[in-house]
Amino acid sequence: ANLFEIDPDSKEPLDTFAVASELEALRGKYEDDKTGVHIIGFSKVMGDVRDGALNVITFFCITIVITALLVWLYSQSFLFSVLPMSCSLAAVVWQLGALHLLGYGIDPMSLLSVLSSMVHLLRLCHWRESRSANGARVSQSVV
Repeated sequence: ANLFEIDPDSKEPLDTFAVASELEALRGKYEDDKTGVHIIGFSKVMGDVRDGALNVITFFCITIVITALLVWLYSQSFLFSVLPMSCSLAAVVWQLGALHLLGYGIDPMSLLSVLSSMVHLLRLCHWRESRSANGARVSQSVV
């Protein structure tokens, strides 16, 4: 069956997450040991994306913590750890804001896991290279 973009009863945009929740309730009602219910479609996919978003956010936060720890172990300085981490995170926020302002939709599956992690890690990689090249000079000027 096709889904309408507008709810015919309320004349409001269709809430695909509510449809996904209702489909899961129907699955729970009719599925048992002898009968399996398989659900496909856009609303089901969107519900699964919403349910998986918490895992993606958790993965992103763990990645940030591990990266911060590794940067601190490399630099042995709280200042030299916080500075590139905050600059990298600011670049991620700016990039996501720029995409929104340009009118591009953001795929929920790649939003936190691929896009922001890649930008963040690239920034830290460039920082590490510049730190290695100028490490002695920067350390002496700060101290």
